Amino acid sequence: MFSVANGPGATYYVYLVQLLPQYLNQTWVSYGYEILLALSTQFFGFGFAGLLRRFVIYPPSALWPQVLPTLALNRVLVRKEKQGEVIHGWKVTRYKFFLVCFGLMFCYFWIPNFLFQALRSFNWMTWIAPQNFNLGMITGFYGGMGYNPVATFDWNVSGTGALVTPFFSQAQQYLARILSGLIIIGMYYGNYAWASYTPINSAEAFANNGKVYNVTKVMGDQGKIDVEKYKVYGPPYFSGANVFGQGAWFAWYPMTLFYYSIRHWNSLTRGFQELWWTIKARGSRSTYEGQEDDAQTRLMKEYPEVPEWWFLIILLVSFAFGVAAVAAFPTYTPWWSILTVIGMSAVFLIPSTIMRAVANVGMGFNVLFQLLAGVWWAGNPLAQIIVTAFGETFNAQADNFVSDLKLAHYAKLPPRAVFRAQITAVLINCFIFVSLLNWMVTSFNDGTLCTWGNKAHFVCTNAVLTYASAVVYGAFGVKNMFKLYPILPWTFLMGAVVGIGVAVAQKWGPQITAWTQKRVPAAVHNALDKVIYRPIAMLHWFDPPVFWSGALHWTNGSNLSYATNGLYISFIFMYYIKRRYSAWWEKYNYILEAGLDVGVAVSGIIMTLVFSFAVRNVSINWWGNRVATAGVDFQSYNQNASLLPIPESGYFGLSPSEFPMNW
Repeated sequence: MFSVANGPGATYYVYLVQLLPQYLNQTWVSYGYEILLALSTQFFGFGFAGLLRRFVIYPPSALWPQVLPTLALNRVLVRKEKQGEVIHGWKVTRYKFFLVCFGLMFCYFWIPNFLFQALRSFNWMTWIAPQNFNLGMITGFYGGMGYNPVATFDWNVSGTGALVTPFFSQAQQYLARILSGLIIIGMYYGNYAWASYTPINSAEAFANNGKVYNVTKVMGDQGKIDVEKYKVYGPPYFSGANVFGQGAWFAWYPMTLFYYSIRHWNSLTRGFQELWWTIKARGSRSTYEGQEDDAQTRLMKEYPEVPEWWFLIILLVSFAFGVAAVAAFPTYTPWWSILTVIGMSAVFLIPSTIMRAVANVGMGFNVLFQLLAGVWWAGNPLAQIIVTAFGETFNAQADNFVSDLKLAHYAKLPPRAVFRAQITAVLINCFIFVSLLNWMVTSFNDGTLCTWGNKAHFVCTNAVLTYASAVVYGAFGVKNMFKLYPILPWTFLMGAVVGIGVAVAQKWGPQITAWTQKRVPAAVHNALDKVIYRPIAMLHWFDPPVFWSGALHWTNGSNLSYATNGLYISFIFMYYIKRRYSAWWEKYNYILEAGLDVGVAVSGIIMTLVFSFAVRNVSINWWGNRVATAGVDFQSYNQNASLLPIPESGYFGLSPSEFPMNW
């Protein structure tokens, strides 16, 4: 119940951006509108999750590694263990092992996060010459690229999840991070698309004078762009990492769709056929039919199942709430836009959940729907915000519900009891978070809420980013962005070609090899085998969407530092120990992950309560807490370092006569 209701989704960003005066200042936003939007977006995912069960829950290959530590921890807490069991010389019980891991991490977490903060952001290479620009940009932890073999000693920075994610997934993602980082460095030092005039790894948009883009200078009435103001101020520009990141996301979507559709075509078509037959049978056909070879499913057949039409009803009701929210209020968003969200989500959600189930890699949809909304409603940021919120929350909740259903499937919980618990939890949570949000806006808004100068630190980072993306994709428009960066539209084709090519080679490569061996001369076949067939056969383990997901982790304060330790840990536990000491790994691995994560969570909560509410502005001012932020690396993180100075003309980029204006 908690795991499906522990987040309010993206709708509260929408409310803040609509309500607050520094954004859209729409005073018509009411409690009724907010609750309709919340119920619709939250339950959309629930309806779809039930329909996805036969694709990503019942098949044995759908492991969902992320739920295994939770299962292991609950097993430790509720099941009596066999005493005296010895595993590779270890006699300690799972429960004691968990307590030791929890206790050690609870105590240790204070060292890198309070007592000696340089251990958390261990940019030790920059300490040699803090003002060396190139050294800071390449190796820096904050605003640099993070090429540092020992980048942190904080489990929460680069460690959590490493004992869950399969090593093949972790290794492929890390290789993509290395490759994409080198591409970004090349773009930066080559001044590709004016990147050298901005920080190397920033998520901000910049004006042509090098300062952070002030969106209020180009906005007119109803949150739409004022063309005359825009002609004076100019378009937003992006850092090299941000330009690359946009292209990487655009390539990832078609790559994932085509690759998994081709590789899993047989199971997908069978799943859709069984879904149609079950709906057509009106409940007389079991949803478990066709999965009898799975021991987990055979045990679950003892319980009354949840029919597909229950989930369809939830989907229809949530759709009605969504239509009411956008049609009954001045949202400037057509009701049929929700249908487009459903259609696009239906296309991408199955490949996304397959990837999560097998490789523990999630597929965010915010960029996809930002892009689509920016094409459909250029110059209308409000419609862009709402459609993005629908798409992002819809898919995130579907992923959340599916994960929760797999947890219940492993734990052998009655499906109908789980169904009731999930509905109740999400329903209550919607009213709680909408009420809490309104109370916060009413009680704490002294004109500084969601600003960087807010005394209570309610800076609302996600609301700021939501508004910025609405301006870039909605007000500025995708067509203008593509004119500013003409490489971006081609990335869709690049991703599709890679996804189709690798999937075809892996799926039909052996048949193609056998066909040419029979029908072409031996010399020609041997040449093809040496140059093409053997190299391709060596890449049977290669998963392009999993690999390329590593290339997405730039900007927003992320870089290579957040992955390096995870690779080491994954190799030790998920590869070496798993193969050499499998019994130890089976008993302790997920308990180790759970213990360390719980230690971080409890310690972090106490630290926040103590230093944010009880005792404020307390810090230990010594070299170990100052050295990491003393150089140009931290300046770049604060958007205050670039390779090239602004030209003598006073601006970089396009001249005013060349500003893109396609609305």
